[in-house]
Amino acid sequence: MKNSAFLASFILYCGLFSQNVIVSHAKRPPFPPEIIHDCMDRENITTKELMILDSSPVETIKLVDSNREDFRNIGCFLACAFQQHGDMSGSTMNVQTMIDRMHGMHHGHIDANPFFANALQTCADSLGGTDDECEAALTFHMCLMEAFHNRS
Repeated sequence: MKNSAFLASFILYCGLFSQNVIVSHAKRPPFPPEIIHDCMDRENITTKELMILDSSPVETIKLVDSNREDFRNIGCFLACAFQQHGDMSGSTMNVQTMIDRMHGMHHGHIDANPFFANALQTCADSLGGTDDECEAALTFHMCLMEAFHNRS
């Protein structure tokens, strides 16, 4: 199961951050494996279900947007992971926490390109005050996927 947790965290990492960031940090997933494992168990989600996040951004966005309710469990998994990692409180994304973490991972060089911070803030703002943490996490995730896809 250790490999499944790592695979799930790597898949999540692929969905959350651009390919350029992944290349330099592929061995360092954003969530500790214990968070991934706990959230997979809590939300009763399988690695196979998380593989949707490994699809191309365009395909994933179209698929999720076609029937969001079918992907609620992925949203709840994301909410669980974001919350346990300190990136989300209730249904509110903690943008500064994520920026600070990425700033530390890049030894201060993240400020050279404000795209990342702007994408995080734009996607957090797009949540429009929803109280549904699962929907908020899924919307945030999909927004980031689209932002990074459109950038490349």
